[in-house]
Amino acid sequence: MVKSQEDIPESRRAARRAVDFRIDLVTSSWDRPVASRCTDLSPFGMWLETTLPVVEGDQVVACFSPPHRDKEMTVFARVRHVVRDDLGVRAQAFGVGLEFENVTVFEEKTLGDALQGMPPRLPTGKRESGVQPIVAC
Repeated sequence: MVKSQEDIPESRRAARRAVDFRIDLVTSSWDRPVASRCTDLSPFGMWLETTLPVVEGDQVVACFSPPHRDKEMTVFARVRHVVRDDLGVRAQAFGVGLEFENVTVFEEKTLGDALQGMPPRLPTGKRESGVQPIVAC
């Protein structure tokens, strides 16, 4: 059974929605944007798959167009969780959980509106990165 809005775990402020879109990620240790893939999104954070090596606590800048929106958003975020490809098939594959920082009320509303009516991400148990390498343009 898919959880309703009322069944959101206490640690979450909003349900995560299943998405699939490109995101450009920038860090202080990398001098150009790295194309990555966002697989779930809420008004407060996202899960993405990337080849950019980051560690928990890193601050990043995420540039993306939310679903059903043409205008690109740029938000600051903190890396909260990192899952590395343990199989070694793709040695530089990472699944990364980001928490947005200092989002404005307008940005939060824009994300909330963009996600309205989209299905929640179904729980899968242990997170695996499943990263498909993406080459930055």
